Amino acid sequence: ANERTYLAWIRTAISLMGFGILIVKLRFDPLGAARGHGWKLGLVFAVAGIVMTIGANRHYFQGLRDIEADTFKPARHWVTACTTLVAIVGLGVLLYLFT
Repeated sequence: ANERTYLAWIRTAISLMGFGILIVKLRFDPLGAARGHGWKLGLVFAVAGIVMTIGANRHYFQGLRDIEADTFKPARHWVTACTTLVAIVGLGVLLYLFT
């Protein structure tokens, strides 16, 4: 289960980074927004993906240690941190779309 959770976080991180690349490469221009600013939003997605990858790695090895020591408890803070990160990126997308 620990490995499946790790792989799910990695897939999410890759998706975030891929979406960032897509925004930059296609010069995302929703609703007539000024051209040339899509790279900033792409950078935010790329950084979010990198942060999520590092966090997934840390969480996996911490979970592995806890499982081996028979002291595993679900990490609520990790879920909250990732949810907050994705929500902030989503809000950034909304702001970008409507400003």
